[in-house]
Amino acid sequence: MKKIVLLGSFFLFCLNAKAQLSKDYGENLVPNPDFETLKGQLPLSDFDGANIFKYNIVDWQSPTKTTPDIKIVLPSEVKKFKEQNGFFLDKPHSGKNMTGIIMHSPESARHETYREYIQVKLKEPLRKGENYYCEFWICSSRRSKYISNNIGVVLSPTKLSEEGWNPLIMISPNYNYDKLINENGRGWERISFSFTSQNASQYLCIGNFLGNNQLSMREAKDPPELTVDEYSYNLAYFLIDDVLLCTIKK
Repeated sequence: MKKIVLLGSFFLFCLNAKAQLSKDYGENLVPNPDFETLKGQLPLSDFDGANIFKYNIVDWQSPTKTTPDIKIVLPSEVKKFKEQNGFFLDKPHSGKNMTGIIMHSPESARHETYREYIQVKLKEPLRKGENYYCEFWICSSRRSKYISNNIGVVLSPTKLSEEGWNPLIMISPNYNYDKLINENGRGWERISFSFTSQNASQYLCIGNFLGNNQLSMREAKDPPELTVDEYSYNLAYFLIDDVLLCTIKK
């Protein structure tokens, strides 16, 4: 495995207030933060949205060979699905698109510590000494049997990259949420933190950056909701939407 070195560090401090793009905050430095902007012709058949992420999503990439997904859900499909099946499709936090990543797959044949990540180049590098606020929304998929902890963010001056299916667990996240996600039931949760930048980072990466020895994983409180043609995901699979990173004005 190629060793990945964390360049620089960040001082973090808690912020419980809701982030709003108001006079107290600068513009969002994350391009395509809601995953709504796509390019090219979408594949006619894409079982899980992995090809849409690989070929059609604008700005976002995977730093490894793993396969994050783009989920496209139209409002009309949500209503029709509910009428036919008695429960809802996974719905984006906003708009019609969201991304999905595996936080851990205990039965993966690809790697014993299988992780998926999403990475984006910021609109401009961070400025040393500047205060920033970051947030994103996360929700367990209705088809996921498990929930887990350890969703983290890495901010780096250089683009993260790892060969093959190897996870990015040799790099310390600048922020890590170590509690179980959706512990009390499925629904969108805000993950947020503030920090003072110590360098000119220009890449943001989201995923699970810790090893299995620090993993907490259990069956979701809400059992998977499946149609007759679907199967449950025997892993921890989460949806992500509306990523925000902006300056905190003095």
